[in-house]
Amino acid sequence: MNIKIEKDKLIDIPYLYYSLEEAEKKPLIIVSHGYNCDQYDEAAMALKLVQKGFHVLTYDLSEHGERYSGFLERIEKDTDMGMSMLQIIDQSYSDLERLIESFKLNPLVEEDNIILVGVSLGAMLTYYALTKNKSISAAVSLIGTPDLVQAMVYGMEKESVDYFISEDEIRLIEYASEMNPLEKLLTDESRPLLIINTTKDDDVPFENSQLFYEKLKKKYDSFNGKLEFFLSEDYHVVNNEMIQYCIDWLCQIFNDNVNNNSNTE
Repeated sequence: MNIKIEKDKLIDIPYLYYSLEEAEKKPLIIVSHGYNCDQYDEAAMALKLVQKGFHVLTYDLSEHGERYSGFLERIEKDTDMGMSMLQIIDQSYSDLERLIESFKLNPLVEEDNIILVGVSLGAMLTYYALTKNKSISAAVSLIGTPDLVQAMVYGMEKESVDYFISEDEIRLIEYASEMNPLEKLLTDESRPLLIINTTKDDDVPFENSQLFYEKLKKKYDSFNGKLEFFLSEDYHVVNNEMIQYCIDWLCQIFNDNVNNNSNTE
């Protein structure tokens, strides 16, 4: 089995497109990487998913990888970091939307089976995208959270002992509130969703994701929806156990679409 990797750009969005040389029409998985990472970081996951019969796309989020403009050097305080994260999510969603619409036109991509996988910051982007794009058929969140407000508050509490709320902090929370996908997901979401977090994560603690899962599960149970939550004993990393759990879950959900490749390694 030969894997083909195409390096290209969609306008200004660098990406890597993974497929089998003898590719057939299959679901497309779009992977969004984490903060201060790039399109190459999830290559191991992408290669394993391709071997199972999926097409996979990784790309550089806004201000990352080949698109980096030095914004980290301009960050002076915690609120600058928070604002940059929210802006990256917002801007990267526009990029993600363009990628989805473009690859729907690929004759080897099942346009009704576009799947998102996000890691850390990319997982927050994935949750955000679910509330804005109905063409996404399923999603996986790895070490992320659907609650952008809580993520910003936690970041400020973790880095500061100042109990006074500054104007910058107020602006940050207001921006996070405008974007926050949490309530929309709890109200409207019904697509297959896998949530994976870790027990020792000090950057994105798992408790908020677990609470979100427990609330959402009540609704999913009412229509036999596909929702899972998995905790791995680790820190803020994506380990092999988590990758394998993600792959097994996706193969189960899309078994009819990729089963002719499921026995290949």
